[in-house]
Order: sequence, then structure tokens, then C-alpha cells
Amino acid sequence: MIFLKFLKNVLLFIAVFAALGLIFLIFKTPILTFTGDYLVKVSPDQKVDAAFILSGQPAERLPEAKKVYDQGFASLLICTGGQVDPDIEVLGLGYKDADLAQKVLWEMGADSAAVLTLDKGTSTFEESEEILGYSLASGYKKIMIISSAFHTRRITRVFKEKFAKNGITVLVHAAPPKNYSLKAWWTSEEGLIFVNNEYLKLLYYAWTY
Repeated sequence: MIFLKFLKNVLLFIAVFAALGLIFLIFKTPILTFTGDYLVKVSPDQKVDAAFILSGQPAERLPEAKKVYDQGFASLLICTGGQVDPDIEVLGLGYKDADLAQKVLWEMGADSAAVLTLDKGTSTFEESEEILGYSLASGYKKIMIISSAFHTRRITRVFKEKFAKNGITVLVHAAPPKNYSLKAWWTSEEGLIFVNNEYLKLLYYAWTY
């Protein structure tokens, strides 16, 4: 009797698992598309006092920052990040993320006086704290945060409410991925890793902050 009950439960579990698997196979593309789309949360572009480029993914974020600058939405770009990339450090160079980003933007043609650095912070939360302090000290009322598209929902959660309490409006601008498609991220190893990591970070930030 106990064995039959156990067997029944096992068969039920297998049936449910198989049904869920079949549903996923049938609706795989819309499910995965929604999974990626949920991570993207951006604001309409407006002119701001300054645009801050978060550290990481420079091949995506820096060209997008230059575009924002060229289109006149921000006359001042501020590169953030206090980490030193291991690939740079092994060459004996001590450039922090912010310093390296500044040099790249200069090479892209941005005016040297228009690109500043805030070489502090090693995480999104730490960078948000540094940017808040910098913005308050500078008297900024509206700023833009530029980061990777799949990073933007977490940025919105970390930045907007905290900055609004201090009278600062935050616009979030997404840089599209360089090596994979936003609408087919699961077809690329890089896209799979980024989306997976971003959901883990969302859970971590919800738990921690």
C-alpha cells in the first residue's frame, strides 16, 4: 500500500514535469523573450545635468555614452568605477575602470573637459552611493545612468527612489549588447550568462538592500 502510494506520487511528479517541459518547448521563444524583456527598464531621453557611465562592459556602454553626448542629451560624461581590470593590471598598468573609460571616450572624440571620472565603487550599489554624493555636492537635479540593457531594471530599483528622496531625477539609458541580440539572448553563451547572473543579482539585491 505504501509502495503504491509512493509510485503514484512519483508518476504524478513525472507527469507534471513532462507537461511543464512540453509547455516550455511549445512556448519557448515568447517565454525566453519575456524573461529578457523584464530586465530592461529605461526612461525617455531628456537633457540632463550629467550622464554617469557605470563600470563594466565598456565595449557596449562607452559608444552609447558618446552617442548620448553627441545627441546633446548630456554635455558632461562621468565615468565611474574603482576596480582595476586584471587584464590591465597584469600589464603593470594601474588604470581603474573610470580612468580607462575616460581615455577611451577621449579617443572617441569627446572633449577632454566633458569627460570626468569618479573612480570609486566596485558594485552597482556602491557606485549609486558615490554618484548620489557627487550629484548632491554638484547641485545636480537631473542625471542619466548609462549601463547595459539587461542591467537597467536593477539600476532603476537601486537608484530612483533613493535619488528622488534627495530631489534628483534619474533617467536610465540602456546600451544594447554588442555580441548578442536582446530578442534572442539565449542563442549566445554570453547572453545566457549575463541574463542568468542578472536574475541572481536581482535576488541578491532584493535580499540585501
